[in-house]
Amino acid sequence: MSDSGAHLAIADRTTAAPLAGLVPDILRVDELTAGEPETVAPVEDGAVAVDNTAFIFYTSGSTGQPKGVAVTHRGVAAMAAAHVERLAASAGSRVLQVLSPAFDVSLCEMFTALFSGACLVFAGEEDLAPGAALTGTLNAGRITHASIPNSALALMSPDAVPTLRSLATGGEALPPDLMAAWARGRRMINIYGQTETSAAVTMSAPLTGGVPPIGRPIPGCRVYVLDGALRPVPQGAVGELYIAGIGLARGYTGRPGLTAGAFVACPFGAAGERMYRTGDLVAWNDRDELMFHGRADDQINIRGHRIEPGEVEGALVALPGVARALVTVDENGGDRRLVGYVVPEGVPEPGLTGALRERLRERLPAHMVPAALVLIDDIPLTPNAKVDKRRLPAPDRADRPTGRAPRTAREQILCGLFAEVLGLDRVGVDEDFLALGGHSLLVARLVNRILAVLGIEVPIRLVFEHRTVAGLAATLVPGGEPVVTEDPLAPVLPIRTGGAREPLWLIHPGGGTCWPYLGLAALLPADRPAYGIQAKGFDGKTALPDSIDAMVADYADEILAIQPTGPFHLMGLSFGGTLAHAVAAELQHRGHEVALLALLDGAPADYLMEQGPPTEAAIRDHYTEHLVGVADGADQREAVENAVAVLVNQTKLMRDFTSPSYRGDVVLFNAVPKSRGSSADRWRPHVTGAIRQHDIVSAHEELYRPGPAAEICRIIDAELRG
Repeated sequence: MSDSGAHLAIADRTTAAPLAGLVPDILRVDELTAGEPETVAPVEDGAVAVDNTAFIFYTSGSTGQPKGVAVTHRGVAAMAAAHVERLAASAGSRVLQVLSPAFDVSLCEMFTALFSGACLVFAGEEDLAPGAALTGTLNAGRITHASIPNSALALMSPDAVPTLRSLATGGEALPPDLMAAWARGRRMINIYGQTETSAAVTMSAPLTGGVPPIGRPIPGCRVYVLDGALRPVPQGAVGELYIAGIGLARGYTGRPGLTAGAFVACPFGAAGERMYRTGDLVAWNDRDELMFHGRADDQINIRGHRIEPGEVEGALVALPGVARALVTVDENGGDRRLVGYVVPEGVPEPGLTGALRERLRERLPAHMVPAALVLIDDIPLTPNAKVDKRRLPAPDRADRPTGRAPRTAREQILCGLFAEVLGLDRVGVDEDFLALGGHSLLVARLVNRILAVLGIEVPIRLVFEHRTVAGLAATLVPGGEPVVTEDPLAPVLPIRTGGAREPLWLIHPGGGTCWPYLGLAALLPADRPAYGIQAKGFDGKTALPDSIDAMVADYADEILAIQPTGPFHLMGLSFGGTLAHAVAAELQHRGHEVALLALLDGAPADYLMEQGPPTEAAIRDHYTEHLVGVADGADQREAVENAVAVLVNQTKLMRDFTSPSYRGDVVLFNAVPKSRGSSADRWRPHVTGAIRQHDIVSAHEELYRPGPAAEICRIIDAELRG
């Protein structure tokens, strides 16, 4: 506020208090009366030129004080005009505002729409979360043009957003495989720039294949690739990138020393002209495009934030108990995170690293607080007295105390998902996701994994409010207290035991577990218990069944052990529908009443075999991704192989199985528009009663997701009560 010289703040009840005293006048928009003029102190009129400051964006500073970058109107206009041209935006386009206005590249989105006459579409913060939420927003808004960071693209499927014709990305190095997937069938460009250079000064041509370039300068900007003596390097040689021209900022507001060090005299322009030293290493390729080759200094770029390790190291050394510190980057399976190495003063007190991270949070922005702190005896050096980063211990926190173990199947699965996303061997139920190194992008990744594995849609806000497994699991429990069962692969999975009505029995789909039904069960009325019947053999010890008939008889036994008398209510998805139909017929054969048989896009056995079974490789890939929280390390690999054996055996046995005849009505849910043919016609030879069809707009594999599941549960409840 001091740098800006602002005369007037527009505020409401929430924001007025912290602004008090910072500006001469505050206009309270929530107190205005229609037709009543508001009087504020007059401001002297002044002419505004295109080279005046348009805005000030702040970036981190080497002293800990943020640097305010003064950007001109001319630079913004050049950037936006180039963005419109490269993305081919027009009056018929629909541009999504993805980025926060606190991020300078957000102006590309705003002005791409304003300059082209396109429609600018806004969405709430949770609707822009990378993954399923952002995918849904792109489709619901029929978005044709968007700027999406690379890290967010990695959490989404290119085929899931068919309306998206033009895509801009940047901020971090673009992996070739990610680019190839997203550029197929659409215009995709790579953008490069810094706050000091109007956010975007080079843009690539539409990307096709190979290593993505960062492109050529936009009109009005000039770039130079120079050696240490400020001489241009030959094509193909790596040099440091300098930027000049109309995209250049005016400098750092009120910081002449910093401005002089970064905005240096340009030997290739008019007298007095400056150029910005980016610190980035690049080279010209044979198509006259720039290729990025990393940093010339120690500056780190993590999720679009430029971080100077020396600044974090200085903050660490200033804390009591720290003699020396070193900050570096851990890739952690592709997710770049800060790691701090601390040489303590004397014998470290217990819990020193946790205490240091808490103190850092009070002094530094969240993105500058290391995800992990590691205590070391000394900083390793090479024979040339340089830091030997190869000898630094990995930030392996497997030996840290994790507190309480999970008590329920849901907690165990969530512990596995927390550990997977954070890159840890294990996580206890009381450990804080953010304290373990989580950040907003990892939160988005976590909610996407919870949706994929458990079928539960968790708002990002909920993870920030309940940052432990215990806290989060408690919010996801349908109908009250969690059901205690330590084995998420138990033959019977108690999903909800409370309620006075007969339970709904959910038969496992092809994956063998009932985890996907956990979200669906949460949408059932609170008085309806729910249990899942899961495949046996995941432990590698229980003998696998020798026929589907034996499986069906065993599943009927498991149901009767908990509910000895009817009426019975059964439901199954896909292969689970095939089994639910057979179990219902078996219960009838034993003299019991079946009041409800619901099939979620299921089919008789003969039709399943016509579609062709999944390959063993596809089965292994499925379990590697979805079988989380049941084991660690080598045990996890053994669990996956046991699961593969279970499903391979089921597939083999299905060839000799014929779906029986069921006496009664069936409620059949079809996933449309992707279902082919009439599911009812396939079931008629195996059902004596009526088949009541309901078309649910969803892909087959998404019938248990929150949207379709809510409609399914509404219909099921009506059937049960009717």
